[in-house]
Amino acid sequence: MIPFLFAVHAHQPVGNFDWVFEKVLDKCYQPALEAFSNHPSFKLTLHYSGSLLEWMEEHAPGHVELIRAMVERGQLELMGGGYYEPILTAIPERDARAQVLSYHDHLEQLFGKRPRGLWLTERVWDPILPRLLSELEVNYTLVDDSHFLYAGLSPDQIYGPFLAEREGRTVTVLPIDKTLRYLIPFREPEETIAYLKKRAREAPGFVGVYGDDLEKFGVWPETHEWVFERGWLERFLSALDEARDEIRTLHYSEFLATARPRGRAYLPPASYEEMMEWALPPELGERLERLVSELKEQGRWEEFAPLVRGGHWDLFLSKYEESNRLHKRMLRCSDRIHRKAEKNQEAQRRLHRGQCNCAYWHGVFGGLYLGHLRHAVYQELLAAEAAAGLNRSLEFERVDYDRDGCEEIMVNSPSINVIVHPARGGAVGTIEDPVRAFSLSNVMSRRRETYHARLTEAVEREAAETPATIHERVAVKEEGLDKLLIYDRFPRMSLQDHVVPPLLSLQEIEGEATLELGEFAGAPYLDMTPLSLGAERPEWPDRKIELGREDFCGEVPLAVEKTIAFEKNRAGFSVHYRVSSRGERMVSFRFGVEWNLNLLSGDSPGRFCLIDGERPEDPGLAGREEREAVEKIELVNQDDGFEAVIACSAPALLFRYPLETVSQSESGFERSFQGTCLWFTWPLRLRPGQGFRVSLEFDLRKLA
Repeated sequence: MIPFLFAVHAHQPVGNFDWVFEKVLDKCYQPALEAFSNHPSFKLTLHYSGSLLEWMEEHAPGHVELIRAMVERGQLELMGGGYYEPILTAIPERDARAQVLSYHDHLEQLFGKRPRGLWLTERVWDPILPRLLSELEVNYTLVDDSHFLYAGLSPDQIYGPFLAEREGRTVTVLPIDKTLRYLIPFREPEETIAYLKKRAREAPGFVGVYGDDLEKFGVWPETHEWVFERGWLERFLSALDEARDEIRTLHYSEFLATARPRGRAYLPPASYEEMMEWALPPELGERLERLVSELKEQGRWEEFAPLVRGGHWDLFLSKYEESNRLHKRMLRCSDRIHRKAEKNQEAQRRLHRGQCNCAYWHGVFGGLYLGHLRHAVYQELLAAEAAAGLNRSLEFERVDYDRDGCEEIMVNSPSINVIVHPARGGAVGTIEDPVRAFSLSNVMSRRRETYHARLTEAVEREAAETPATIHERVAVKEEGLDKLLIYDRFPRMSLQDHVVPPLLSLQEIEGEATLELGEFAGAPYLDMTPLSLGAERPEWPDRKIELGREDFCGEVPLAVEKTIAFEKNRAGFSVHYRVSSRGERMVSFRFGVEWNLNLLSGDSPGRFCLIDGERPEDPGLAGREEREAVEKIELVNQDDGFEAVIACSAPALLFRYPLETVSQSESGFERSFQGTCLWFTWPLRLRPGQGFRVSLEFDLRKLA
């Protein structure tokens, strides 16, 4: 008898749209579970993430009842995990413990049985996990068979249960069979059955282990038609019914109750192969792609596969500034909440929701590039702090917030949160509205991705009228995306200062073709803020941040000084600039102050801008224009009931354009709106010793 362990995992991230939940329920989850239920001899293990299950409980109680009925009759075993699908080793251990225990408690309360196994999010393994999972009374988890290849096992050894150990604590780890993942549901059922029988003949004691996304059974492109309309799933289940004398589906815990471990396996940090490729910087990603392609062409891939691998999940935090910023925001929120003497369940629940993994990284799915998922995480973290009663007064703190070795200046209040980066041009990297739990600095820089080369090659091939093979075809959702492959020189922040030529165009600015005449943007500013934290002087009497930098504009020394001032009850701040010549001759240039703000949608009718009180010809937040003598711009967000207003003391030449990235999704290359970029600029011609002063006022205002 060949044991066949079949597990499926389903997840929808915190912040995803209701229509997405409804679509996947209708096209995949409901018909798949109904099909499984109609074959009671087919045993399976199911993992639903907590964010998905919560939605089901509220919007699809009938689906939850179907799961309960299958559990009660012994057909379905539930697998647990972190409640809101976190990468367990990317969050504080106290939160990892709390997420697993609270979700297992919830599953036991809802379905009457406590899970014994754990679905490891994105199969991100770390050697510390055996100790942690053992202490949480988790009996088993699943990882890819490639994890075992990296641990030095040969392919013919990788099947069945192994023990992973740390500090004498163990957990059973089963390798998911890659061949089964590629067969199910994409090939005819007979091929799966033939494969199981063949492996059983080759390896006495073989057990078939399958674990993969339930979305492959109806949500991935073209799978709904194949799995349901063309009857693949019914054929698959019927074929297993007919083969039950030779192949027996078992629950994982049922199999492990009698199975002996095949040995110990010390697995290195790893995830599935594609994830480790995605984590690499684009240059290394391209080299890895070439190496793998060459080895396969030479017929040597199987020989070298155990030695060829990408990076690990944590590299996303260095690859993407936005990922690191989001991650460190989560860590700070966790620390602040756990330092509170009184515990608040709502604050902890919101924190855990803000640890949902999807917005922290990027691969073939949008993830980090999807602004609404990043927004949802920021929203949960801000709501967690509000529930914990934090930010009740105007507070000032110096701390290396993003762990880059340089101190940042953090300002928190009941009405606005701001983080200033003296080492990065004195720019503002964070602007948050705690009242509405809204991060306005939730922008994304335009950067090169490994897969951009495929888009460029496809456009060049089309221009040369060279036909593409099926393997070279690139799905593109709209024409002209290659024109958006523009890469930013500096991380996208606000109050980024620029000294540029007197004559410049919107096209130059948007295309990152503007010549910087001095090193101010992104360069370290001297921090002269009159405060040194300590027990003897914890107050912040001046409530202002003073920064400055001197550099050369051509051959003329130039100084830029800026003061960012706050008021106790103001949802905003003032910025006072003084630009002065320190040279002995005339100097001409244009001084610019760059803002990058994201109100989530570039084309929503409820989100638009007003310039000096009037709607421009293109009022959308994705609009482009160059306008003279601007004194005020209002970014209006009617959907969330507020506006962000920037007012200048001196009329400015304003450049306005959208931040748009080109990213890859499961259905092809797509454009994503990442925020609105605003450049306020002034032409300056300074004599020796002469200065120019200008002030900008930033305010968040509730709409009437």
